[in-house]
Amino acid sequence: MSFRKHLTVGLVAGFASQGLGALVSILVIRKLGPLERGIYAMVLALNTTLTYCLDLGISAANETFLGKAEWSLGAVNGISLASSGLFGGSAIVAGWIFRGELVNRIMPGVSPAEISLGLALVPFTLYSLYGESMLVGIEAIVLLNKISFLQSLLLMIGSAIFVILLNGGVKALLIVWAGAYVISALLIFLVLVRHDRPAFHLALWRKALSFGVRSFVTRAFRLGAFRLDSFFLNSMSGTIAVGYYSIATGLTEKLAPVLRAVYNAANRRVTGLDRCSSVAFTARIIRGFALVLAVWVLAIGVAASFAVRLLFGGAFLPAASPLRILALGIGFYSLAQIFGLFFTNQMARPGFVSLVIGLCVAASIPAYVLVIPRWGIAGAAWVTCGSTAALFAILVAAFSRESGLALREILVIRRGDITSLISPGLQRILGRLRSRVTELFAGQKVPE
Repeated sequence: MSFRKHLTVGLVAGFASQGLGALVSILVIRKLGPLERGIYAMVLALNTTLTYCLDLGISAANETFLGKAEWSLGAVNGISLASSGLFGGSAIVAGWIFRGELVNRIMPGVSPAEISLGLALVPFTLYSLYGESMLVGIEAIVLLNKISFLQSLLLMIGSAIFVILLNGGVKALLIVWAGAYVISALLIFLVLVRHDRPAFHLALWRKALSFGVRSFVTRAFRLGAFRLDSFFLNSMSGTIAVGYYSIATGLTEKLAPVLRAVYNAANRRVTGLDRCSSVAFTARIIRGFALVLAVWVLAIGVAASFAVRLLFGGAFLPAASPLRILALGIGFYSLAQIFGLFFTNQMARPGFVSLVIGLCVAASIPAYVLVIPRWGIAGAAWVTCGSTAALFAILVAAFSRESGLALREILVIRRGDITSLISPGLQRILGRLRSRVTELFAGQKVPE
């Protein structure tokens, strides 16, 4: 399947799952209120942070090894199963050992049972992450989108029944969330086993860790994966502040289906093409994507207050300010991810991207400590936005130097950049529509 078809299928599936869950999500948030919404956001932040940190770059190695046909799917799946069991189990043990710190200092306001559920799910979410990378590596994008859609559907139906109708509160929502992820992980396992029986190879595991450790920082700070801002907010401003902030992060992360579709569709070409072709392809994707993101940021900036009040009610109106700021940050982050894909998979320099991300995140930590006590959720949003802007600036400069392209050639849209992202079928539909409109107006007389 071509890049444009992969992109179109990914976008349709992503927006379909988002659209199905949007109404239910809004009703659930209204039902929970800021406090319980903050608890839910913190449990998710704990799970996703541990998942992406314990990934250790194995998912990046999976994509690269399968994309370049260096190892079989069964061998890659074997090390993924071992890694998810070992690293996920380690997270559970560490959480038990440091449970006092988690409950009293890191996540005050969240009960031990809720924290335990987030920890217990780590092996499953970790394997789901590995499974996604394997399906991307073998270009089973349509199948991956179907599984993601089913997971969203399960979460939507469960939330509607147990939270909205039965008034189960945040505990019911967390159980539904955990169940959807467990089912998704099992489905991915069954699908991959049908393709190739898993087999563990110690040599491959060592190679994957050697490659992955250099890139794991890149993977760990993917969209929504590492919510340092939420942890600092929870400890300094309380769980209710996280409830407001999570509305802003949740709305900006609705861009995730677009980013995931572009990233997954571009992965094979950026990785497999020769260097010159990969440079040209990456630059073209960046230019087209930048225009889409600019429209997104402008729309959020204009409509933030109205959208928050309309969707979630006046109780969540404080979320409007960080929403505007984070929309800009997500734009920078999304473009940086495409550059990161080029350096990690095409140039085999994951350590460089990890170093840049690590520096940006390290600089943000003291900034959170200084800014949040004075400016609260808006201050946290500005620090996050500044970190992603710095990441983008460094990577675009590095790409310009590596490729020999001027910044104008990388960032300024060209004629045909957008159409190159659209599948031929959709292009034909748009062409027919343009022709009909032209014929309609061509038959009208211009009034004198």
